[in-house]
Amino acid sequence: MNEFIDFCSKLQNGVIEGVIDPIDAARELKRIEKKANFAYSEIEKDLFMEVEKYEKNQLKEMGIETRNGGASYSYKNIPEWVNQKDQLKSIEEKAKQAYQIAKQGGVFVDDETGEVVTPCEATYRKDIIIFKNL
Repeated sequence: MNEFIDFCSKLQNGVIEGVIDPIDAARELKRIEKKANFAYSEIEKDLFMEVEKYEKNQLKEMGIETRNGGASYSYKNIPEWVNQKDQLKSIEEKAKQAYQIAKQGGVFVDDETGEVVTPCEATYRKDIIIFKNL
């Protein structure tokens, strides 16, 4: 495992020092990440069975913590919720349109009500690079 960590460090340092192309290094690291995630998913069932053998304080000493999975709730079976959700989507869409128009200095007026629509606020995530065919 130390060889793996050393390899990743060499890639990182090579990019920092300008001797390794950042695209090549990133592609290799993403390939490794994909393989590592797959390998982890393959052993996860066995890992949970092994972890059950230990006391919580023993796991804590090993730097491992377990948590129960949380519940997910769906309200799609409740007609009242679906109706309200559809209304909210309509409001959101109008607010997005108002935002786009406000960016250009304009004002968006709802055709149905004749009211000026308040634009939503927008925040942008950082740009990302996606590697295909790893």
